[in-house]
Amino acid sequence: MKKIFILIVFSFKVAISQTYTWAANNQNLYSEGMALDCDTAGNLYQAETYTVSSANKGVNVVKYDANHNLMWVQTIKGKQIVTYLQMAITSDNVGNVYFTCTFSDSLIVGSATYFAGASPAMLLVKFNAQGDYQWSKNTMD
Repeated sequence: MKKIFILIVFSFKVAISQTYTWAANNQNLYSEGMALDCDTAGNLYQAETYTVSSANKGVNVVKYDANHNLMWVQTIKGKQIVTYLQMAITSDNVGNVYFTCTFSDSLIVGSATYFAGASPAMLLVKFNAQGDYQWSKNTMD
């Protein structure tokens, strides 16, 4: 019985010793963080869905530097009703960022529009370290 009590006290001490560091918030629309990645330099990459209206939905791919400053945002726009079923984001050792998601309906990336068809499709997008769009691929191509 003593061992269980000590474990509970230790766990409680660890839980209350955590500190709040920083947060960022997009105050103009409804958004939900869906995927995160952190590189070896401490840069943080986030993919978040946003909704302005039923006809204006999409994904923001965001980079923050190690000091939590916003570096860039790239938007992947949804067309009408878009459902993001799964998302992931990662970076490579030279700072390129790769974003992937499954979606229904359609998405606009750069000048390309991708359609999912009757079943959900997968999209893969590459941005360089400065946030410039490089290329995108869709499983329906």
